[in-house]
Amino acid sequence: MLQAPVMDLVGELEQLRWARHRLTAQEYRRVVRFYAGTPLPPGEYLDADTGELIVAPEQAQTVPPGKVYLAVDSLRGIYDL
Repeated sequence: MLQAPVMDLVGELEQLRWARHRLTAQEYRRVVRFYAGTPLPPGEYLDADTGELIVAPEQAQTVPPGKVYLAVDSLRGIYDL
């Protein structure tokens, strides 16, 4: 049976399944993630599951349950964004 930290990593890789085959380990560590319930600073984010662009104009927005958002700024240079 997998230990909890390994299972967390596997789950996170599944969240990034649309991009994981294109990321090096260094690039993967550089990506800033926001997990469910986390307040988002104003900015642009990608839904880790779908790749949908999310714009957070205000600080009051939080990541919905079951979602992980990736900060677009942390993806620049990895992808053409």
